[in-house]
Amino acid sequence: MDIENVILAKVHEDEEDNSEAILKSEKLHQDLFFMERVLMENVFQPKLAAYRQLPVLKENEPGEAEESLEKESHEEADDEVKKEDEEETEMELELEITTEQSTIPANLERLWSFTCDLTKGLNVSSLSWNKANPDLLAVGYGNFGFKEQRKGMACCWSIKNPMWPERIYQSSYGVTSVDFSIGTPNLLAVGYQNGTVAVYNVQSTNNIPVLDSSESPHKHLGPVWQVQWIEQDRGTTGDDKREILVSISADGRIVKWVIRKGLDCHDLMRLRRTTAASNKKGGEKEKKGEALISRQAPGMCFAFHPKDTNIYLVGTEEGLIHKCSCSYNEQYLETYRGHKGPVYKVVWNPFCPDVFLSCSADWGVMIWHQETLKPFLSFYTTTYVVYDVAWSPNSAYIFAAANESRVEIWDLQISTLDPLIVNVANPGIKFTTVLFAKQTDCLLVGDSDGQVAVYELKHMPTASDTGRGPTLALFLFSVLLAVVQVRGRETVKLCGLEYVRTVIYICASSRWRRSLEEARQAQRAEPRNYFQLPDRQETSTETLEHNLPKMDTSGQELVQDPQAPTERLWQLKKDSVVSKRDLQALCCKEGCSMTELSTLC
Repeated sequence: MDIENVILAKVHEDEEDNSEAILKSEKLHQDLFFMERVLMENVFQPKLAAYRQLPVLKENEPGEAEESLEKESHEEADDEVKKEDEEETEMELELEITTEQSTIPANLERLWSFTCDLTKGLNVSSLSWNKANPDLLAVGYGNFGFKEQRKGMACCWSIKNPMWPERIYQSSYGVTSVDFSIGTPNLLAVGYQNGTVAVYNVQSTNNIPVLDSSESPHKHLGPVWQVQWIEQDRGTTGDDKREILVSISADGRIVKWVIRKGLDCHDLMRLRRTTAASNKKGGEKEKKGEALISRQAPGMCFAFHPKDTNIYLVGTEEGLIHKCSCSYNEQYLETYRGHKGPVYKVVWNPFCPDVFLSCSADWGVMIWHQETLKPFLSFYTTTYVVYDVAWSPNSAYIFAAANESRVEIWDLQISTLDPLIVNVANPGIKFTTVLFAKQTDCLLVGDSDGQVAVYELKHMPTASDTGRGPTLALFLFSVLLAVVQVRGRETVKLCGLEYVRTVIYICASSRWRRSLEEARQAQRAEPRNYFQLPDRQETSTETLEHNLPKMDTSGQELVQDPQAPTERLWQLKKDSVVSKRDLQALCCKEGCSMTELSTLC
């Protein structure tokens, strides 16, 4: 009897050892991983199909299979009889369907959220797609208030499993920025609240960074608000490229990181506060290198030019945007003035390399041309801080903006006064980040509760509806720039296509078709600073109108003297037939003003 018990005990121990070995085996983990993927595909199949813009498959019940086959056979017979009639009405039906679809307003349809128990209550600070795998998303989490600094983390999420991240990198400090490498897509750069920059290998299951700047004597002394991998040209041909890691911090430094027994850095720029624009006389432009170096200015964001990676923009806490060069580390090439609060994001247009977008704590979003120091479009639709903006990868006219209260989708081809889509946040939740999906019409929105929601852009105007495209985008922005130059100067030379584009824009715009009497009455009113912060009581339309210079029917700004002589204007009106040719030649040879161009309308 005792021998039997001993044998049974031995068998039981062997079974326990085998079960433990099986549970720890890599083969089992791999099989469980595949099983998890299959289950997620089944659970989220309709949502994933919508995300990838694929048809949604619906399975029939067991009893419905035979009935469906019988119905199909009857339908085939009926289809043969009615085939001729359907061909006759096909064109009419297509027209009706097209008309119905055009009347459906564009909207955002929520598909799912990347969230779990670990991310609950954390602020989503940054989003970044993997450059090689469009299904892999890096998300940074952390709280940044002085009284509520908590632990943070960086997670790698997969579209194939929205319920739990693939990689989790926890930290004692909040994560402020994340970005995947371009040349080595398995490397993830992470910036932290305490000024540390770390690089992780997402291929490895080890959660320890392969590189970090904690031991570097030149590390950042303030929060690292942005990190980004940049491909720079080594030679003049542009074929030889190298990848560098760049970061910007609240300590006023823009740093290029190199690998030398760890992470070491060189300063690309030390930001300094500039003289206020109010000290300059009206109409006087800022000269290059004229700004006085006084003290450090905290940096908030940067954006390298998509064509010339030696040039980059920097947004600062004082509300200025500086154009800088990697060849100079203490002098700005240009300074763009318009925002009245910290600039949280600057981003170049992917189709028009001279146009960029910015957002600020002054509640505003602005569109700029790099050759003009003032914005040519301003958007003040709410009285909330705008944390993030992003251009659409599919259209030069569409961008998204996230403020504390809502997410807005703008289509400049449709309207420059009101957003195309508005999605309001739930009570107690603030939107913090936005990012367009790759290769699909979806938008990702991060919030203050640790959720990254995935929305599908439904019923968006197609390129055929609005004629969108890079060529038309360049046309629109070149026209806007020409109008800004004409409006900002007394005269400007316009020849050929630039002349025609400017005249078309001026004559087509209803803003300059107000009655002369109303304009004169408005001229007598007290001039207003059109770039000041909007009042909280102003509506979206009123706010935008206040931020655009008012024009009378002749094209003059209302802040000018109403009694100013317009001798050239009235002289041109006398010869209406000959003046058009003369004015075109005059514009190209000597220059002309908006007043004179508006006489052609």
